[in-house]
Parts: sequence; C-alpha cells; structure tokens
Amino acid sequence: MSRDEPGPAGPAGPVLIGIHGIVTADEALRCAFAEADRRGVPLTVVLTGATPWPDSVDQSELVRLWAEKYPEVPVTTTIRRGLDPAVVIAASSHGCGLLVVQRPADPAAAAVVDALSRRAHCPVVVVGEAALPTGAAA
Repeated sequence: MSRDEPGPAGPAGPVLIGIHGIVTADEALRCAFAEADRRGVPLTVVLTGATPWPDSVDQSELVRLWAEKYPEVPVTTTIRRGLDPAVVIAASSHGCGLLVVQRPADPAAAAVVDALSRRAHCPVVVVGEAALPTGAAA
C-alpha cells in the first residue's frame, strides 16, 4: 500500500527507509526519523542503486545530519550499491513496521517504488515531491 501521509503505527518493528539511486531523500529521511521517534523503534537505512555521481548529494551525510536531530533514535545504515534496489529494499523490509521511500523523480525510480509497493513485507509510505538529482536539469 502506498500513501502520502504516515498512518497509525503498524506492526512493531523498525522503520526502514530505502534510498535508491542519487535522488535527494531529505523529505523521506525527515518522515522516517519522525516515525521511528513517534513509534519508539530503531531506524534502518538502506542505501542502494547506482554508485552516486561525484557531485551528487552524499546520502550518508544526510543520514548523519538527521541522526543528530533525533539522537534518541538508534540508526543502522547499510550500503548495497550495484544490486537491484527493489530486491534489496524489499528483502530488508522483513520484520519492519514501515517502509519509507522518496517519491520517484524518473521512470527507473518509479519502477523501484512500484515494485516495492508489491513486494515489501510491511506498509509503504511514499513521501515528498519528485526529487531531482543534484545538478540535474529540471
């Protein structure tokens, strides 16, 4: 199931945020940290997809910055570059209470989100506006 706003707490388990490709996932990170904090559960971050471009946003740095804003939320980050993002994120969703992803900006990212809406083992929330990679033309 995919929706724009987080709903009631689902099954007890960590909140998972799947960040694929090189999109800026700031809104999704905000939502994921807030949900993990509200639920009193850890946050699991999975970074996957293509290797980031040299001038792209450093997703690990964004995670670190959000973690500073939510010091009471335990965070685990896993990086799985070069693998199918939908498969990696869906597999990571076992035992999770919620999966948060950024609204896709391009057809490839939309395909990943579509696959996750069918394959995830927990509720899926798609947040934010379609985010363009840093330095990409709108």
